[in-house]
Amino acid sequence: MKHLKKFNKYATNIKEDILNEVHKPARINFKRTVIKGLNDLIQADLIDLISYSKENNGYKYVLIVINCFSKFVWTEPLINKSAQEVANAMNKILQRSKKIPKNLQTDMGSLWVLGHYEEDMTVGL
Repeated sequence: MKHLKKFNKYATNIKEDILNEVHKPARINFKRTVIKGLNDLIQADLIDLISYSKENNGYKYVLIVINCFSKFVWTEPLINKSAQEVANAMNKILQRSKKIPKNLQTDMGSLWVLGHYEEDMTVGL
């Protein structure tokens, strides 16, 4: 009986912990992005689809570009994520959008940080 009481107490504590994790309030103090106009800011990132490359004719990545004001999205499939190929894909997207944005926001991935991308983009524009 003594062991059963300890087990019930332990099981109750686990249930409370799980409930606290499930009902944990969402974080509300995130940094706001202020957008001043239609072509003020676009955000770009890559989606990794390596495991689906056989079904996608060898395309392993997708470049996603979002206009933060209008929420319009452009995509371009990529075979690899070299800076040159990403720059070419970004140029295609910018040609389709027919407008050059003032700011480009990306994550701190090595593709964007190494500097090759910036050089390739200035040549393309």
